[in-house]
Amino acid sequence: MPNDDQRAAEIQKWEDAYALTHNGERPPAGSYPPISNVNVITSTGSMNKLAILALVFSIIGSVVGIVLGHVARSQIRRTGESGAGLALAAIIIGWIGVGIIVIFYATLLR
Repeated sequence: MPNDDQRAAEIQKWEDAYALTHNGERPPAGSYPPISNVNVITSTGSMNKLAILALVFSIIGSVVGIVLGHVARSQIRRTGESGAGLALAAIIIGWIGVGIIVIFYATLLR
């Protein structure tokens, strides 16, 4: 982030540019220039491969996806890799699949 002096200089440049493009008028009170140094969150780690596999297997075979999802989440916590959302999605989708299978067989056995 820029310090106060840098920000003040940036605002002055913006006000001058505004005046040039608006026939010498100053910007309206309360309007601010865009902040140029926006903090962008970037992923520093690589994607956990097991989390990707967990998501795929949770769609194909629920139980395998659940197990891989839990293993992937534990690896992600330990290593700091990205992919925690994929692993969690794999676990949730896997349990939904198990629920659907249980309901299917429960209705079949009546």
